[in-house]
Amino acid sequence: MKGKGLKKDPTYSWIEVGDKVHTFVGQDKSHPERDKIYEKLAYLTEKLEKEAGYMAQTKYVLHKVEEKEKVKLLKGHTERFAIAYGLLFSTNRNLIRITKHLCACSD
Repeated sequence: MKGKGLKKDPTYSWIEVGDKVHTFVGQDKSHPERDKIYEKLAYLTEKLEKEAGYMAQTKYVLHKVEEKEKVKLLKGHTERFAIAYGLLFSTNRNLIRITKHLCACSD
């Protein structure tokens, strides 16, 4: 893509909570609740790893980077931010629906 001067559009996901739509972009650090979102993501990831045997599926990362960096990239996916936000700020037992403008990663 670089050789042909092409650029990939940034991916994003969004979730509606209450009457407001929240949009997240990859590796998002711009949301006002980012600290709470990152904390919730870390908690969820650790719980999934320990209790459900989750392992990051780095085969889905197409960048030529080290394995550690691939795991980090997977943790920065927009759908993860939206899910964490929904779990944090939706009222009990509400349906959480995430919308994504591109395909979701299989990880």
